[in-house]
Amino acid sequence: MNNIEHTEIESVLSYIKNNWIKTVRNNVEDEGTLLGMPYPYVVPSISGGFQEMYYWDTYFTNQGLLRQGFENLAKSNTDNILYMVSKYGFMPNGNRELYLNRSQPPYLSMMVRDVFNIYKDKEWLERAYETLKIEYDFWMKKRITPIGLNRYFVDADTETELGMFEHIYNRMPQKVKPIDVDEDAKALIGRHYIAECESGWDFNPRFEGRCTDFIPVDLNCNLFIYEKNFEYFSTILNKNEDKLWKDRAEKRKELVNKYCWDETRKLFVDYDFINNAFSKVESLAVFHPLWVNLASQQQAESTVKNIEIFENPFGLATCKPGERDSLYQWDYPNGWAPLQYIAAMGLMNYGYKDDAKRIAEKYVNTVIKNYGTTNKLWEKYNVIDGTINVANEYEMPSMLGWTAGVFIALEELI
Repeated sequence: MNNIEHTEIESVLSYIKNNWIKTVRNNVEDEGTLLGMPYPYVVPSISGGFQEMYYWDTYFTNQGLLRQGFENLAKSNTDNILYMVSKYGFMPNGNRELYLNRSQPPYLSMMVRDVFNIYKDKEWLERAYETLKIEYDFWMKKRITPIGLNRYFVDADTETELGMFEHIYNRMPQKVKPIDVDEDAKALIGRHYIAECESGWDFNPRFEGRCTDFIPVDLNCNLFIYEKNFEYFSTILNKNEDKLWKDRAEKRKELVNKYCWDETRKLFVDYDFINNAFSKVESLAVFHPLWVNLASQQQAESTVKNIEIFENPFGLATCKPGERDSLYQWDYPNGWAPLQYIAAMGLMNYGYKDDAKRIAEKYVNTVIKNYGTTNKLWEKYNVIDGTINVANEYEMPSMLGWTAGVFIALEELI
């Protein structure tokens, strides 16, 4: 294992396995602002902040649970999200009242496929298939743009949204908002701000403070996987909807290539559909088309040639460094677990096993290094010096969650 001792890996794996239970919560009834769910679920942190289940965190957490023999928890996590979609018409950002105006990056289809691969329960899949359609409709009706691709947004009643978004603007940190603007501008800025929370990348330089104006390449890659999974589920369940979903996936692939492939930079980037322009910022979202097998072999090759934009001694930085008008936590030099996973698995999909192994080893080594000094796992790491000296929007709690899940998954690659 090159520079990593087997005993060091086993020490972290043992810590994770012994501590999953400390992240399990169970509240079947609403409690204050906490929304009740029917099954036990896993939260990101043992203690401190993040004591609710978060949507996209759960997919990466499940990667660890499934690999360490906690299939029951991965399934109950998934069943809870299916329940929330059935109840609200979408999966909120998390099971808190304040999250009911937005979702997060959609990963439920992928969770359903993982759980089905374990249990092979077609009756369960039949119910999940219909519920997934409800969530897909949410994205296709409430998050669609005129060019046929999807964006992040935020839901609010038209009579109250101006006041709500102005209130959000007033609560925003000074460092991430313009000042001396009128009420209408404050409301618009607040809307973009909360839409960026829906992206999961809160906050980042990709969208230039105008999140709802952009077509995020990673969001549309996730919806491409939904369409491919629907095709697969339809085949398994004899729904005769295979062609419908195949055609939708092919159409999305065509549109992602049309609008999000920058031939000059030879990379997939976010597209500003309001101003007909590419984002100025390259981010690790470039690896999403590889992870979902949307990229051509040539596109994958040029993406790999650009990996040096992001690669550092202790992992991949979230965005290419550059001039910024603010300090963002989803930016250089921070390295986040889910993005290391997406990149490494995407590289594996296209045969770049050495690159995938190298990225995996860097992340595993960084987690081990900090576990050795703090006896904890953390939400994100500095990929320049390998510490937890990171840009924060809040006090960073120690984590299990996606850090644990990704550590377990990437350890298998090295």
